[in-house]
Amino acid sequence: MQLRPYQIDGITRIKTQLRQGAKSCVLVAPTGSGKTVVSSEIMRSAVKKGSNILFLAHRIELITQTCDKLSSFDLQHKIYAPEKDIRMITQKQVKKYGKSRVDPFAKIAVGTVQTVSRRLDKITPPDLIIIDETHLAIANSYQKVREAFPKAILIGLTATPCRLDGRGLGEMFEKITVLATAQEIADMGFLVPFRAFSASETVNLANIKTTMGDYDKKQLAEEMEKPRLIGNAVEHYKKLSHKRPAIAFCVSVKHAEQTAAAFRAAGYKSIAVSGESSSDDRTAAIDGLATGEYDVVCNCGLYIEGLDQPCISCVILLAPTKSLSRYLQSVGRGSRPADNKKDCIILDHAGNVLRHGFPYDDREWSLDGAKKKKRGKKDDEPDVNITTCTECFAIFKKELSHCPACGTLVKKLLRKDITHEDGELIELDPNVIKIQKKQEEREARTLEELTQLGISRNYKHPAAWAKKKIEIREKYRAKSRN
Repeated sequence: MQLRPYQIDGITRIKTQLRQGAKSCVLVAPTGSGKTVVSSEIMRSAVKKGSNILFLAHRIELITQTCDKLSSFDLQHKIYAPEKDIRMITQKQVKKYGKSRVDPFAKIAVGTVQTVSRRLDKITPPDLIIIDETHLAIANSYQKVREAFPKAILIGLTATPCRLDGRGLGEMFEKITVLATAQEIADMGFLVPFRAFSASETVNLANIKTTMGDYDKKQLAEEMEKPRLIGNAVEHYKKLSHKRPAIAFCVSVKHAEQTAAAFRAAGYKSIAVSGESSSDDRTAAIDGLATGEYDVVCNCGLYIEGLDQPCISCVILLAPTKSLSRYLQSVGRGSRPADNKKDCIILDHAGNVLRHGFPYDDREWSLDGAKKKKRGKKDDEPDVNITTCTECFAIFKKELSHCPACGTLVKKLLRKDITHEDGELIELDPNVIKIQKKQEEREARTLEELTQLGISRNYKHPAAWAKKKIEIREKYRAKSRN
């Protein structure tokens, strides 16, 4: 089993925590960093010691992926899932490897949490439980499994140890270990860089209510299904990512179908898939991106986690979300390297990059739940550590004095005279964004104007924000007079 240096280091740190007495720990591994490889090595090591292992995931696609990786390492495993899925996985292994590694007496068990939680009395008690996409592990089904096997060591795997409801994973885990940051892994060449473009014409979300922490899907669909927005997505793909294998994240099944139809009308090979699609159709769609059968796969409710298709080099965001986890998982589908792939382009028609920051921004993860925002920081003002050259569009660290691609002085990148045509996508430059925001605030002189500005920016409390701005201005004027 060939492991990368940071993977070896991460496994070593996990083992050290367990030797020191920890019974549960979370391993944070960025999308594309080889999370399944790491878990397979942990399982291989545990089997050598005679341990029984239970690997849990919430979707059959994740189970299939894990079984495939175990088979590639010649590790025998049994499966807890519906019989039709077990047959499908077995047949895939025979076709790919010439034989199946599925063995009902194996020490490693791989199962969907739905099936395992219903068959607890028939499950061999595990010594080790590994939970994939463990940011979901606070759900009742996972808790039920944990309570059934309280003596088992628990290891969680996730790229995003945060939840939309703000609950911390500390409810279930004692320790957290970061395998490596996404930027560190990209610097090693194991992830590709991103280029992000944002629509100058922002989506109006002011009147869309929040349901269970995120934008209401029904209201959001009505906004995003507008032909004008779908047409813009097609035009910008044609201009900036023509023929790149792309995946589009849509709000509803109807939205995905409309978007796919618009791409087909423009001459692109496109298909829509969703939770209503069969497993075979979903697999065929993603495989079709690699073979050239499809240019763009438009999806609703799929491919947020677990999709491993390295050829994807364009991610089209058409579904605004307040969830950092959903955003990072979505764009992460394009982070893996592939032949002739130098980068991945994000076409952000949803405002998600502005809302959450760039994919490889440094983020502090903890088990304590939602972290309080920095004083004075607004919901749509992410901490950013990179900038974009307005001359050649290269993205680089702020601390550099010149663009590494074309040599442009950083101070030239801070110009205020940025212009664009209506509907155009512009490459995101955090410095320019901040300047534009400050200019908008200066031009809003009354409480009413500031309140409307706050509404347009989707602030949670626009009136309170506007009142605070007025108070700051009055204090400044009073101080100036004195």
